[in-house]
Amino acid sequence: MRWTVLVAITAVLALAVPATAAAPPEVVKLRKQVAALNVKVKRLTTERNAARREVVALTARLTPKPTGSVVLANGDNGDRVRATGLGVHADGNILGQIEYLGGLSCPNYGPSLRVEATFFGPTGAIVGTGSGSATDAVMGPRYPLSIYGAAGAVRADAVVSVTCF
Repeated sequence: MRWTVLVAITAVLALAVPATAAAPPEVVKLRKQVAALNVKVKRLTTERNAARREVVALTARLTPKPTGSVVLANGDNGDRVRATGLGVHADGNILGQIEYLGGLSCPNYGPSLRVEATFFGPTGAIVGTGSGSATDAVMGPRYPLSIYGAAGAVRADAVVSVTCF
């Protein structure tokens, strides 16, 4: 029984090989074109990915790097907010992002996200205060956060809160 099955499979394969080998010239030509296009797509994809990496690197060079740290504490409903990328920059300002996590029901207007900061100089003395906010925030997107501080600030303590109007 096994011998019969093996002979049948061998016969089918023997018939199939000449059928694929004797493809019409049009099919052979189209296969070559497809292969050439696949090579071109691969090359273009590599070039695109390299260009994207270059754009990311250039964008990173344009974004100022933080020179100081920010210590964040929760105020009213502060657990319903996430602040990311916060840092005191060379000009003494805080830059970062703030995101509303949801969970607060506001009957009229809101929620309003607010961050209040105290800026400190290298000696630990207070050199300024500032605040930043995002009004009518919705859950999900990150909002840019910019708090103007004071020149010479090297760190900041901030309190994040969410309120309704």
